[in-house]
Amino acid sequence: MPGPNDVATVSGSVVLDVSARVAGVVIEPGGALIFEPTNSVALESIGNVVVKGLLTMRPSTSAVHRLVFVDVDEAALARANP
Repeated sequence: MPGPNDVATVSGSVVLDVSARVAGVVIEPGGALIFEPTNSVALESIGNVVVKGLLTMRPSTSAVHRLVFVDVDEAALARANP
């Protein structure tokens, strides 16, 4: 399992059933990252999340799915894109 200093590369089908923090994610063509529908999970990324395949986040009514970009300065983004 990739850790907080790793960029996770998804080339097959991967089910995320626990929360995780990574340095980034690349979902390759033909790859699928699927959040477990019945679990509340968060994927935290310090870097980019590049989706060339499939990212599925369809929580059941009792679950919450989150994709969180850690330490993002939204004010800096707003200044860069007026």
